Amino acid sequence: MKKFITTALVMLGVAAFPLQAHALFTNIGFETGDFTGWTIPAGYGVPSDRSVEFGSDAGAGYGTYFAKIQASDADTWIAIVQTATLEAGTKIDGAFKFDYLDEGAPHLDEAIVQIQHAGWANPLEPYYVAGESTDGWLYWSWTAPEDGSYTLSYAVKNVGDEDVPSYGFFDTKQTAPNAVPEPMSLTLMAGGLAGLALRRFKR
Repeated sequence: MKKFITTALVMLGVAAFPLQAHALFTNIGFETGDFTGWTIPAGYGVPSDRSVEFGSDAGAGYGTYFAKIQASDADTWIAIVQTATLEAGTKIDGAFKFDYLDEGAPHLDEAIVQIQHAGWANPLEPYYVAGESTDGWLYWSWTAPEDGSYTLSYAVKNVGDEDVPSYGFFDTKQTAPNAVPEPMSLTLMAGGLAGLALRRFKR
C-alpha cells in the first residue's frame, strides 16, 4: 500500500510539473507594457522612438499591446532582438504592420521580421517589405523544426534620407509544444488514483 501511494504521488508530481529543459521567449507580445526581455543589438542604431503602444489606438495583432519602432536616421537599421532556447514544435504566431510615410520618394524604406537559428547560415524572413505600407496587420506563423537557440528580430530602416521617418509595428504570441495539464485534468487524475488506492485498501 505504501509503495502504491508513493508511486501515485510521483505520477501526480510529474503530471503537474513536466520536465522542461527549454524556455520560451520572454514578454514576446509586449504585454508587460514595456520592452522587458528585449534588447537593442550591438551595431544597430538607437531608436528615436521605440515604444509599446496600447492596442486600442491602432489595433494590436494579439493581446493588448504591440511594439512600435521608428526609423529616422538615414541607412540605419533600428532593431530589437531576443534569444531563447526553444523546443522543437514551439509555435510562434506573429503580426506585422509597416507605415511607409516616405511614399513617392526615390528611397524605399524597409522593415523586416527575422528568425535566426544558431546553426543556420541564413536567417528565416517571415516578413520583409520595402517601399510600401502594408494593408493593415499581416499575420505569419512559424514552428521550431528542432531544439535549439533561436533569435527573433524586428527591425526598420529609413533608406537614403532623414526627411520622413517610417514605422514598424510588431506583435507576437507563442505556444509551447507540451502544455501543462489543465487543473481539471489533474483533478480527474487525482480522483482516479484515489479510487484505485481505496479499492486496494478494501482488499
